[in-house]
Amino acid sequence: MYQRRKILIELLNAFDGELNRTKFFKLLFLLSQKQAVPSYNFIPYHYGCYSFLAEQDISVLKKYGYLEDSDSVKLSKIEDNNKIGSDSLDLIMEIKDEYGKMNNDEIINFVYNKYPFFALNSKIKENYISEDKVLDFCDDGKKVLFSIGYEGKDIDRYLNLLIKSNIKLLCDIRRNPISMKFGFSKNQLKNYCEKLHIQYIHFPEFGIVSSKRKNLASSEDYFSLFNEYSRDVLPVKSQEIEKMLTVVKSYNKVAFTCFEADYNSCHRSHFLNYIFANYKIDYDLCHL
Repeated sequence: MYQRRKILIELLNAFDGELNRTKFFKLLFLLSQKQAVPSYNFIPYHYGCYSFLAEQDISVLKKYGYLEDSDSVKLSKIEDNNKIGSDSLDLIMEIKDEYGKMNNDEIINFVYNKYPFFALNSKIKENYISEDKVLDFCDDGKKVLFSIGYEGKDIDRYLNLLIKSNIKLLCDIRRNPISMKFGFSKNQLKNYCEKLHIQYIHFPEFGIVSSKRKNLASSEDYFSLFNEYSRDVLPVKSQEIEKMLTVVKSYNKVAFTCFEADYNSCHRSHFLNYIFANYKIDYDLCHL
């Protein structure tokens, strides 16, 4: 079992096996703030800090009988081989000691005011936090094209980068937007973006065919591939690029995404370099 799921189970175990969903997500979030490497990342959602990955793990743990199928988050069983280390247990007990006696209103108020970013999209924020604290995270009006890869990121950390950068349009330029990693196949990613009021558009015509990406072993291989892409592929895509730019120009902040963490090893940077070199666009460029 993944370590993060073991920690989720032990958090419930520390609270007699059951927490209402509001308190569960707030406590899991506060635990993540104490961890050197967070078990879960979080996004600002309808009721504050939330994790799509934790929600998925809850579903998986229900499927395998560790959690009950309940409106609350309720433990069904715990096994000795799924125990976690003493350091993690100590952090969980710290969370219990510091926040365990808070009711829902108290813990929401605490989290919103200590971590106001996570109140950004809340439906109930006006009951707990002043508007000026949340306005700090609004768009500055600058026009920026970003690039972002999802390699090494879970879905919540990835989405959080989009939100913090005020990105309202995500352009997926993978040829084949399929991923074994949770949240990053086309329909999943589109669904999560739309939940956060980020438009998702897939532009497969700007991807590189899979056959050309095989057997890339050296920097010279990548240089040759990307040189061919910029020299032979993009110049014949002028109509497609113009259509794409017509959509893009309606947004201040737009991100182009693919897999690789290092933009130098991904065609998205070469795509954007080509756009900036050959089209008049009033945007800055930033690699996330």
